[in-house]
Amino acid sequence: MREAEKFGMRVERDSNRNYILFLEPEKEDLCQLKQRPLEARLTSAEGEDLGKKVSLAFAPDSGAPRATLQYLPPGTDEATAQEVRISLNSEGLTQIETEGDLIARYEHGRIGVVNGLPRGTRFF
Repeated sequence: MREAEKFGMRVERDSNRNYILFLEPEKEDLCQLKQRPLEARLTSAEGEDLGKKVSLAFAPDSGAPRATLQYLPPGTDEATAQEVRISLNSEGLTQIETEGDLIARYEHGRIGVVNGLPRGTRFF
């Protein structure tokens, strides 16, 4: 089994530049996140592959907002980035564990992380 198949996370970006990360509780995505970053391909809300990898990482002591977004390699923007990295600090992870979701703002939109919504569910 390839590493990416172990996790159920999927990531969508809508036309308003909002990123929505759907975690699957039955694959224990949240528990795995504490061990290592989760990765998925970025798709549109309609399921079209947008050609980027998204990684979700736990950064417990970042001191930053609950969730941050960074384009990689450094210095690139959304259009030219090869990867999008979203980091959660301890406060953000705790909110997802207790409330089931998190919404945070970034420079151009919102980041939503949801634990347990079925495929086809719209978050924003």
